[in-house]
Amino acid sequence: MLNQSELPELVHKNADNLYSITHIADFDGIGSAAMLAHYSKISTERIMFGNYSGEELARLRAEVEKAAPENSLVIFSDLAMNDSKIDTVAELLKMLKSSGNQIVWIDHHPWSEAAIAAASEYCDFIIAGENKDFCATELVFKHLYEPLGEDLEYGKRISEIAHLGDFNLKSEKYDKLLHSLAGAIAYMNYSRDISSLREMVAIVATGNLENEFISKKYSYYLAELEKNMQSFRESMRLYYANGIKIGVAYGKRIQSTQACGIISETLNSDISVYIDAERGKLHFRSKPGIDCSKLAATLGGGGHPQASGAEIEGVVLDETEIKKAVDRLIESAKDIYRGLPDAAPK
Repeated sequence: MLNQSELPELVHKNADNLYSITHIADFDGIGSAAMLAHYSKISTERIMFGNYSGEELARLRAEVEKAAPENSLVIFSDLAMNDSKIDTVAELLKMLKSSGNQIVWIDHHPWSEAAIAAASEYCDFIIAGENKDFCATELVFKHLYEPLGEDLEYGKRISEIAHLGDFNLKSEKYDKLLHSLAGAIAYMNYSRDISSLREMVAIVATGNLENEFISKKYSYYLAELEKNMQSFRESMRLYYANGIKIGVAYGKRIQSTQACGIISETLNSDISVYIDAERGKLHFRSKPGIDCSKLAATLGGGGHPQASGAEIEGVVLDETEIKKAVDRLIESAKDIYRGLPDAAPK
């Protein structure tokens, strides 16, 4: 296992032989890859995207097999290893190591001891486990590039923007930009437009975030939002699990943080659950002091205590299946948050 102090030199020496595997769904994943593109000048063809579902991991493996990195440095960023997918991810890491690659994994999400042990078997360096102070973009900058002392203003700015977005913090300076970045990324995720996501990484690597490409993708997102908002609002329901108010709504093509924010504001819920019926994904947000990742874990998901996700695979989420998923969640919530006074109306 490498020492942390060896990382900057390792990345510098492998600048022409780097691959990035990063989170597809948000700006922290984009920002992490953009750090490599900016400082190490890696080509966008060497940037690959992953997520947590079996389908996404299968797609990622196929992409890695096609790229066929050999005797290279592969950097994973902003991706956790969920317990339900340990074997699948371990097989991917084993394949990479068998081709002589070195692997660095940098993440800030919660990991189980079993997941850390499985990844450590193949990684040459790993930062894993919940970090409440730094997002992945910040960690990539802090450990790989800041020690080199070059062009620090770029790294600090992109790190600040990624931190605000990932921890869902308000910023008068950047709020408008954060909305456009999140909406643009959400729109590209709807159709899994990998070429556009790579182009966005290249744009972020320049530091020019007030960009026509990003603005255009955001305008497409807003058009989709307008079409889908009414049915989303009509689907909202409030449930009670002991003392916890759980707001649930379903829809499609609405950015997850925005959707959960609307649910929370409308229903005054402690936990807000947005079900993306088009893609089979569930997004959880909760108020401080309430750990929604425990609820996401009942569906094989995970994440942060206040922001988590899960996925229902192999099922078309029509109204019948959505009701089944919600019923299961509420029953699970009654066990998870047991001991609180029942706040349900009589």
